[in-house]
Amino acid sequence: MIHFLVPAAHSSLIGDYLDAFGAPLRENFRVAHYEDLVNQRSLSRGTYVLAALDQLSPGFAGWLFEIHQQLKDAEGVRFLNHPKHTLQRFGLLSELSQRGLNEFRAARAGGDGSDLRFPVFLRSERLHEGALSPLLHSEGEIKQAIGRALVQGHKLRELLIIEFCETADEQGYYSKYGAFVVGNRVIPRSLNYGRGGC
Repeated sequence: MIHFLVPAAHSSLIGDYLDAFGAPLRENFRVAHYEDLVNQRSLSRGTYVLAALDQLSPGFAGWLFEIHQQLKDAEGVRFLNHPKHTLQRFGLLSELSQRGLNEFRAARAGGDGSDLRFPVFLRSERLHEGALSPLLHSEGEIKQAIGRALVQGHKLRELLIIEFCETADEQGYYSKYGAFVVGNRVIPRSLNYGRGGC
């Protein structure tokens, strides 16, 4: 059995995938909520996928790490990813850039982004709602965008400044591909396209 752990507020995404493309997996696939783990005294045997780790509070993430440490060597229990070593958005973008796999870089809004190449845009490290700003072309515009984001309730430590990488086709359309990586397999999930830019 594959146990897919996710915050309750985000379970519809994997549910939609199972309804559309993953129906053959349903019998061997169980979606569970992190919040429900608090009341469980034991975990069922099977393979666990720890999803949406970027959505967990620091306290809950620490608690999940303790559970992982206690069960990682238990017979019949396997984790496909690690609660602390799985790269979040900033770590992943930095790693991909360092390896030369991404043509763009990211910096934390509270750090030193002086060597970033303009234009850039602002986005949240944790949210999945795209850019928080239009394309920015100067340090002054970056400061204004950060100020607006803070007024809107975003936390400085969660804001990223990301170099814009032009990927539009000849007609001005952008494509966004989504996929799951399970072991050594890449499983397609979605393709979105439009003229919305970053």
